[in-house]
Amino acid sequence: MVASDVAFYGLGVFAARLPWTDRLMSRPGLQTVAGVLEKRILETMLVVRLVPGLLMPCFMTFGARRFCFKSFVGASSVFSTVYLAVVLGTALFLCRHWPAATEGRTMLLAVPVALAVLYGMRWIATVAAPQLRARATAGGAGAGVPVAGTKAGLVLPPPTVASFPRPVATAERIPPLLFYAPLAINWLRLGLAYRSLSLPTAANPAITTGGMWGERKSEYFAEAGALARRFIAPTLEIVRPQAGTDDWIGATLARLAAGGFGWPVVLKPDVGWQGYGVRCVESDVEFRRDLARLPAGVPFLVQQLSPFQGEAGLLYGRLPGVARGRILSLAIRHHPAVRGDGRAMVRQLIAADPRLSWKASCYLDRGGQHRGLDDALLAVVPAAGEVVKLSFIGSQRVGGFYRNGASLITAALEDRLDAIARDLPEFHYGRFDIRFDSAAALMRGNDFQIIEINGIGGEAIHVWDPALGLAEVYRELFRQQALLFEIGDRQRRRGIAPCGAAELMAAAARQSRLIGRYPASE
Repeated sequence: MVASDVAFYGLGVFAARLPWTDRLMSRPGLQTVAGVLEKRILETMLVVRLVPGLLMPCFMTFGARRFCFKSFVGASSVFSTVYLAVVLGTALFLCRHWPAATEGRTMLLAVPVALAVLYGMRWIATVAAPQLRARATAGGAGAGVPVAGTKAGLVLPPPTVASFPRPVATAERIPPLLFYAPLAINWLRLGLAYRSLSLPTAANPAITTGGMWGERKSEYFAEAGALARRFIAPTLEIVRPQAGTDDWIGATLARLAAGGFGWPVVLKPDVGWQGYGVRCVESDVEFRRDLARLPAGVPFLVQQLSPFQGEAGLLYGRLPGVARGRILSLAIRHHPAVRGDGRAMVRQLIAADPRLSWKASCYLDRGGQHRGLDDALLAVVPAAGEVVKLSFIGSQRVGGFYRNGASLITAALEDRLDAIARDLPEFHYGRFDIRFDSAAALMRGNDFQIIEINGIGGEAIHVWDPALGLAEVYRELFRQQALLFEIGDRQRRRGIAPCGAAELMAAAARQSRLIGRYPASE
């Protein structure tokens, strides 16, 4: 298979010398299509073998465009090995079990087996794609700055991807349904053992569903005591009415002024998930425009933008009856950004970065659930060392880069977070998303602001660090689930009942409906 692929590549190299071929390859439309295929080389290998008639023209195009030969051979070798193993293995399985299949005992498995094979091939095909693209692409975005050197007022770009075994975590490349399947099975196992699938919702009984689905962020802030409120960024709840929008906008601006808010502010949904609908508003004009576009009757929050530039997620847990809680995870969140070299445009820096190119559609596309960058900004050539932030939100959904920050956990920080968590009634498990001034101050438990609190649905986001292997990721998530059920069980013994399955499903459905109504994030 590799030899035949190389032969078609060679034909493309030879054909490129012909005048008519050169004219054909210079067409803009074909250049665009070929560029996309080259950036997704392993995905292309999968498609051309599944769709008849595509293999020869695609591979000849690679040759005619002089696509990196080493990357082409490497991609062909990787995919051919996987492809042959899967196809031959499937064929042997069907031949061995065909008599049973004709009697109806195995044919029922045909559809799920086929889907699993396709998902598995797609996942394996994409694991090595970033490394191959990185070799094939000239240049790249510059190195980021380590979190330890953070100072207020500086943007935190992602660290150098070359310093990691992979620019994109293996867990990130697995299709979500496939990735969460083992977690769903483990949740079912624990639910059967503890005789309740919704038992963890008892961990935080003062919050809707314990914070698993559908809770309002304002619920946490409203329940906070005086100590916790000192560390929470100033926040105001708003709901656009069905009528009288102009008067309501004026009244909202008056509330902001009375509360001492200044520009910029963050506008985000009260029922949120993965940064959907979150925007940064920098002026009165922008605020009026964005308020007019909010869905009526849906609660939103206006939050003063924190002056601190570092961002982290701290997962907290405390067993009921235990004197002190612990920080279970600390992850540093880097927003997607490029560092200029004085020559390449922002668009080119994105394409040259193995991680950013993976989520390039978030920065280049318009009109979806995340607003891309303006064409004018994409055409800017940043000065050498200049950092250009690509997204206000740092969610993994838009290419946010998470680093394991466990080394920053100290007794002082743990004491501070435990005191804050205890100032929330009956709060035993959740993640605090914070902005902080510096690593040194954070380790002392000082100079940080809480921008969001998540309940039992908040996971340890350090598991998305590309340096972590898949086995370690699952071990950590399984430990989280076991702790959640243990907390729920202790709460149940205290007479606190978990929410019912119907309530849980209704909350999840409501959250899903609301996300579909939010404006695009940025």
